[in-house]
Amino acid sequence: MTNGNLKPWQIVLFVAAVGALGWSIWNVLGSRGVQLKSEMVLVDVVTGDLYTVSTKRLALPAKRPLTGERTLFPVEETEDGEGWALNGRTLSRLPGELSDSNIIDPQSGQVLVPGNPKKYVKPE
Repeated sequence: MTNGNLKPWQIVLFVAAVGALGWSIWNVLGSRGVQLKSEMVLVDVVTGDLYTVSTKRLALPAKRPLTGERTLFPVEETEDGEGWALNGRTLSRLPGELSDSNIIDPQSGQVLVPGNPKKYVKPE
């Protein structure tokens, strides 16, 4: 680049760089980011009751509506869509006496009590 003369390949490179920069800025500012779930399903590992709860300000394990005990753990729908199960990480966090109940299969994390989730009401 002497005496202000640009070669054609330099012009193409400059235009491509400006285009890539413009696309990057548009992509970052125009994206909505990661969309988080607004609700999740919890199981009461003592009774087997399922609850749908807002993820806003949720501490896990959550409190049982009637007693306030922290016995509600997150579950996910099974692959076949026929039931609910704790994931392995959550299953390993269950207190010993709860993991031996007839509510949760200690090997698979499957919820053994059938049911549909009901709306969660926070305990007073």
